[in-house]
Order: sequence, then C-alpha cells, then structure tokens
Amino acid sequence: MTARLGTFFEFLLITCGTFNSGLVLANQNSETPPLSVKMNNVLYYRDGGTTGFEAEIDGHKELFCLDGRMAPASGSTGQRHIYLNATHPSHIGASKIPIGGKEEARIIAILSTWIDSELSHAKQQELLDGSAPRTDLKETKLWWALRVKKDLESRQSAPNKSFQRTLPSGQRR
Repeated sequence: MTARLGTFFEFLLITCGTFNSGLVLANQNSETPPLSVKMNNVLYYRDGGTTGFEAEIDGHKELFCLDGRMAPASGSTGQRHIYLNATHPSHIGASKIPIGGKEEARIIAILSTWIDSELSHAKQQELLDGSAPRTDLKETKLWWALRVKKDLESRQSAPNKSFQRTLPSGQRR
C-alpha cells in the first residue's frame, strides 16, 4: 500500500507560511551582483531526514534538498548529497551536485543569509546545542536549516569526511 501512495505520504511537511526577510546576499564573486533571498518553505521528510527548501533567489524560484534517506543511493560513498531543482532526491528533475563544490558553497551562502537575518548567532548556537526550545514552526524550520548549513560547512573544510547528523543532545547517529 505504501508504494501506491508514492512520495505524497513519505514526508512530514511543516507549514507556516512564507519567510520574507527582504535579504541581500553578498556574493563572494565581485563580478556577480548580490542575491536577494526569500525562503518560502522548509520541508522535512520522514525518510531518514531529507530536508527540502523552496526559495526565491533574485526573484527566481529555486528548489534544493539535502538527501537524508536512510539507505543512500547505490554506488554512494556514504556522504549525503545536495540535489538541485527538487525538494526531494526522488522527485522529477532532481540533480545531484558534487560534495564540497561551488554549488554547495552557494547553498551554504543562501542558508546563511536567511538564518542570519532571522536569528542572532547566540540563538543559532542555542538551537543547535538544544539549550533553547523551538517555540514555533518558524524556529523549527530555522533549526532544520541550521543543521543542514552546519553539515555542509563541515564538508567544505573536510570534503572526504562522511556525513554525520548531529542530534540535539550532541549524540551522533
């Protein structure tokens, strides 16, 4: 029966509207104009932890996700990839990008801009280490985005390190 239901019931969608911070993301490449960032939605799938994002960058809709499926794709190195053009790796149009590459660095910049506009650095750390409760759906979405950002940042500095998700208690799975 689950197979017939498809991906519709595979995920838990946390919905709380559109986040519009009117942000401008300074791009490291001085030849490229700044990016405006508007995060429309953050989705968490119950497939082991895939986190999907719907954003508007310079007025264009962009979809991306961090693959958190329990069983990585065949031929996988064990590291979880970012996929562009979809909020889940199994969706039509999903395109896997290289770990530690330019596209992944751009995703980190997008997430950082949104998160930094919504939360102080102290509040970000409190959410990550579990010392601050998530008081509403918006903070829950920010918490998921923070976790993805931290995972990606650790890969930028150590691209051969395998993906490990940090749990709120500091334990690893």
